[in-house]
Formats: sequence, structure tokens, C-alpha cells
Amino acid sequence: MDSDTCEYVTEITKQGNWHGTHPPKFPKWRCPHQPLGLDAEKQYCVFHIDPDKLPDEVDELKALRQALNDAGNSPRDDRPEHRGQFVGAKFGAIHLFGFPIEATEDYDIRFDHARFHGENADLRFVGTKFATSGQYPVSFYGAKFITEGDCDILFDGANFITKGDGDVLFEDAEFITEGDGDVRFKDVEFATEGNGDVRFKDAEFITRGDGDVRFEDAEFDGNTFFEDVDFDATSRFVVSQIERTAMLSFEGADFYEPFFFNVSNDIQDICGDLDFSYATFHDEVDFRSDDDRSTSHSSPAGQCPTFSFNSADSVDFSNTKFIKSVDFSDANFPADTTFDGARLSGANFVEADLSGASLERAQLNRAELLGTKLVGAKLYGALLGNARIDRETRIWPEAQSLRRISGFGKSPVDGGVWRRLRAGWRGGRVPYCCYDPRYWGPSGTACDSERDMQERLEKAAEMYGTVETVARDNSLPRLASECFLGRKDVQLRQYWLKDDDEERQWLMTIQSFIPSLVARYGESPWRVLGTGTFIVLVCGLAYWAFELIERTGETGGSATLLESIYFSSLTFTTLGYGDFRPVNRAGQFLAVAETAMGVILLAILVFVFGRRATR
Repeated sequence: MDSDTCEYVTEITKQGNWHGTHPPKFPKWRCPHQPLGLDAEKQYCVFHIDPDKLPDEVDELKALRQALNDAGNSPRDDRPEHRGQFVGAKFGAIHLFGFPIEATEDYDIRFDHARFHGENADLRFVGTKFATSGQYPVSFYGAKFITEGDCDILFDGANFITKGDGDVLFEDAEFITEGDGDVRFKDVEFATEGNGDVRFKDAEFITRGDGDVRFEDAEFDGNTFFEDVDFDATSRFVVSQIERTAMLSFEGADFYEPFFFNVSNDIQDICGDLDFSYATFHDEVDFRSDDDRSTSHSSPAGQCPTFSFNSADSVDFSNTKFIKSVDFSDANFPADTTFDGARLSGANFVEADLSGASLERAQLNRAELLGTKLVGAKLYGALLGNARIDRETRIWPEAQSLRRISGFGKSPVDGGVWRRLRAGWRGGRVPYCCYDPRYWGPSGTACDSERDMQERLEKAAEMYGTVETVARDNSLPRLASECFLGRKDVQLRQYWLKDDDEERQWLMTIQSFIPSLVARYGESPWRVLGTGTFIVLVCGLAYWAFELIERTGETGGSATLLESIYFSSLTFTTLGYGDFRPVNRAGQFLAVAETAMGVILLAILVFVFGRRATR
């Protein structure tokens, strides 16, 4: 052991004590700092002696500043350690006001498993610059920041910046206040100008008392990751900026106490990517600003109690668990937002805009969806038991102007004149879900193969069935009817496509097509009346064209066209006044067939009117 260096040694291969790159020939990390010579047996440096045992004349902060200034200088030419490494170091109440901690192209800065313990004083990294300008990282892997009493851990005004390939790492770090102190990152900036990231992966934020974890007026100009982090304290993120190229990720994080996330007063929305996938919120979650928490979704026009996600490039809540209900009322989400597999039981989406969002397999039991926009939303496999919707809940695309539908100006409805006419007949509604091949709104996609078509039809049928059930539970017969028709149309399309044996299901296709043609699956009395009128006219033309009927009595003679239609009408309704009769077997057969069809269609008409009346 060199007498001019500290005798602290750690095994690189044990317990993950080292997290940098190193040559395999160096199995141990040897402290590169000068010893103080306080112990006759062990010669430790100022950084590896308990702060309580340091002499009064030893200034730990001054020694740290000097060592950081000498970073990159090594006491041994044959080893990789240098003065900017502090593995396993022990620090007291450090106050690094505005001091730079910067790794370069030539060396790293490493505080792996260091301990910062401010017993009755704050830990202050106010204005400190944690930066990389090359390939090497600034690493606080496994470091512990601990205060007691009412003392805080403060990173106010700090900058976390990567300009090269190196990361700023606080992975597996612990930020703990044993008393009522806060862990505070106020007016901080996270910027990744190179390929490096700022990572707090597997870190822990813990306050034993009434303190909070605060990221107030934080500016995210790059990729910042809080993946698998444990927040065992009330956590408040007040974001002042998220750049469009930035990602703020809480993937897999656990929030054991209330979590508040909102934007500062000078902005209304955020950009960039927000990732809460696989996160678990065990307590209250609030995305409303402090001023807006007192307002409800029924606030006066112009107020927006929840900030807008709409400007974000993407928002990911997939497989997120909200143990308690979450309030997303009045929130606006971008079209590619995903809540796939999320646990959202009891969530409040009143007046929220989820158009184009994906909620596949999401648990939305008891969710409040009053006035929610779900146009183009993917709801395959979603659980909507006891969910609340109303007539203001929008699920289908709608065209606001019937004048535009009818041909004056650019039409908001794709698909030609026939589709425009049908949309106009429905009052501008286009009742197709986003999986339906007929859908034309946001998030609709084309099918590349017949297998893709089968998959989409299956999802469409399931979604129609789910929404139909919710509509019936909330006494919305029109929506329930539209979903029923959509489901039956999709089933007809499925029968028509080839099955696994490459054969169409002709029997099922016919059994499904005829009810749709005659009575729109029992939903349209007009379709029944139209079918009956068509039969009467066709049979009347046949009676007249082929002279199948004649007058009875002394006058005799063939019937005219109007008389043939008159006879056809009486035959269809099974009345028959006896003033006309068939002249041959063909006429008799046609009359019997028309009577049978009349009896059936009249029964169907009674059924349809009864069904509509009992809703």
C-alpha cells in the first residue's frame, strides 16, 4: 500500500460497489486521496473518516472542492483511480453552493455509495452544476443523503446537464429526511444536450415526518428518468417546462403517498413525452393546479381545472395502477395517449378529451365519463362495469353542420355521397367505432391482410358489445341501438370473410343478411314498411304484366295496373274483398306467397314497434 494515499479499499466485484468501466486486471478500487494520519494503524483520508471524528481544523468542504478541482489527476500511473472519485466516502452537512461537479471526455466523477449525513443541518447543493461534457458519467450510484430534525435536503437552482455520452446518475440513491424536513428541487434544470441522460432509477425518496418531496418550477429540457423509483412521501411536481424533444419517465415508479403533478402558472400545457407506464399510485393523485382544486368540472366557461396534456408528444399510462380514484376531469390528452391495461376504477374523466386514446384492457369500473370525448378511443377489452355516461358523452364522430354534409362546402364525412346522405339522415352522427372498417375518424387504420381484418372485426364486435351494455345501464337507448347494429353488421362481415378452412360461412351470412335487409335486425320500422311496400309493388306489377288476376262478377276482364296494385295491397294485408281473383295456378301461388310474407312482415312490424316502446 502506498503511504501517500488513503488505505480505504473496496472490492469492485462485491455487492456492486463499483459501477463504472474498468480494466479487468483491477479487481479493487483503492482510494486516491491523501491520508490525514490520525490513526497509527489505518491511514484514511478526510473522505473516509467519520465526520464526527475529524479535527476542528480540517475543513471537509474545502478538501472536497480541492479534490474536485484536481479531478483527473491520479497518484499512481499504473492504476485508473483519480482525485475525482469518492467511492464509499462519508460527508457531513455539505454546502456546495454553485460549485460544478463535472465529468469530461477524460475522467468521470464518482460518489458511488457515498454517504451525506447532515445530522442537525441542511444538506445544500443549491446552484450546484452536475454536468458531463464527454463520455464519462457523474455518478452518485447508491449514495445516501440523510438529514434529521427539521433539516432539508436542498438542490434548489441546481443544473443537471449532459452534453456528451455520459449520464448524470443518481441510480439506487436514497434521499431521506428523518424528521419534518423536505427533499426539494426548486428551480432546477434537467437538460440533455448530448446522448446522455439524467437517471434516478431505483432511487428512494423518503420523509419520515411531515416533509414533502418537491420538484417546484422544474424545467425538463432532456431525458429524465425516475424509473422504478419509490416515493415514500407526499410528492409535488410543478413543471415549468418540458421541451418537445424531452422525455419525463416515471415508468414502474411507486407513489406511496399523495402525488401532485401540474404546471406552473405561466404555462397552460406541456410538450415532450410523459411516461407513467407500470407506475403504481397507492394514494391520492392530483393533476390539478393549486388554484384549480377548488373548482369543479362545472366551472364557468373558459376555466380549465386540469392542465392540458394535449401539446405533449405522447402520454403513456399503460399498465399504471391507481389504487385510489384519480381526477382527470377537463383534461385534454393527445390522440396517441395510452391507458392500456391501466387500473382506473372510479377515475373521474368528466368533460375530459380522450379522442383517439387507447384504453384497451383498462379497468374503468365506476369511472365517471359524463361529457367525455371518446371519439376514436380504443376500448377493446376495457371493463366498464357501473361506468357512468350521459348524452353528452361522445363516442362516435359527428359532423356539426348538416349543410356541409349535404354538399355545400367541404364535407366532414368521408366515403362519398351515400355515406354523406346516411350521416345526414342520422343528424350528423357516424356510429362506427375505430376498429370498424367503415370508420373514418381519428386513429383509424387500414388492414394489410385478411387476418388483420378478422382481428379488427373481432375487436369492433367486442367494443360494440361493451358500449351497448353501458348504454343500456345508463338508459341511453339510441346509443345502445347504434352499438347493437354495429355489432350485428360486424358479425355479418365476419361471416362473409373466409374462415380458417378458407370457406365462407354462406348459411350464417344469409341468416344475418336477411334480418338486416328486412328489418335492420329489428331496429327499424321504416325498413319493415319499406320492404312491405316493395313486395306490394312488385307483386302488383306481376299481376298486371302477366294478367294473373281478373274481376269477379258479370263485368269480368283483366285488371288495370292500379287495380293490380290495389289487389296486391289487400292480399298483403290478408283482407281480400273478393272483387278480384287469380286466373290460374301461377296467380294463386303468387297470392298465397304474398299473403304469407304479409303476415310475417306485419308480425315483425308489431315486434319492432313494441321493442322500441318498451325501452
